[in-house]
Amino acid sequence: MRSNLTLISMAFLTVCTWLLAEAQQVDESQPTVGSLRWTAEQAKAKGLTNVIVNRRINYIGSAERLEGALDYYAVLTAKPVSSFVKASESEITTWYKFKVIGLHSRASKCPEPCAPLPPPPTELLPLRRDEIAISVPGGTATIDGVEITENTGMPKFEEGQKYLLFLRTGVAGSQVAMIGPGPGGIYQVDTQGTISPATKGRYSLVDDVTAEHDMASLQSRIQAHTASRSASPSPQ
Repeated sequence: MRSNLTLISMAFLTVCTWLLAEAQQVDESQPTVGSLRWTAEQAKAKGLTNVIVNRRINYIGSAERLEGALDYYAVLTAKPVSSFVKASESEITTWYKFKVIGLHSRASKCPEPCAPLPPPPTELLPLRRDEIAISVPGGTATIDGVEITENTGMPKFEEGQKYLLFLRTGVAGSQVAMIGPGPGGIYQVDTQGTISPATKGRYSLVDDVTAEHDMASLQSRIQAHTASRSASPSPQ
């Protein structure tokens, strides 16, 4: 009798273990709510082959005045030469390879949280000495047959166009960066050196930069700030 009860208990435990394993496999096969796969499934259920989703990002740095931004972000002019879209489980990032034309200012501080920057995708490597890889949140990627465009308020870069950029850079020599203050850190520069913001949003940084009208005037203001920063006594 005792032997029969033992066999029944073992069989019951085996069945329970199997059912639990099956349930876990089913759960793992289901996409997480809000993920890109989940968004694709929702779109297909509605008969859609493409969808636009908005991802809200709080671009705090765009509220900085120019002099404050110069402390935290490197400023350079560059032209995009190629790009690559990388999708994770929950977000889309567009990586751009830029050819650097000029470095106008280096950052003296690291904005909080001062976390390491992710490495660029291998598709953009290698980088020449005058090139830099920049990550931009958002972009368009095909997930499970559905074209998903993630809108983060960042403009798309046009190859061959000259840009003025405010960047949060990685460690020295890493050649990787991100747009530090968000949309307010991107400007188009025409052949006459005239500066135009790439965003229609109102930001303190945009107001300060566009008030200088052209690169020559902006460079003079940057040089004046750099000189005053160098002359300031370091904190004890």
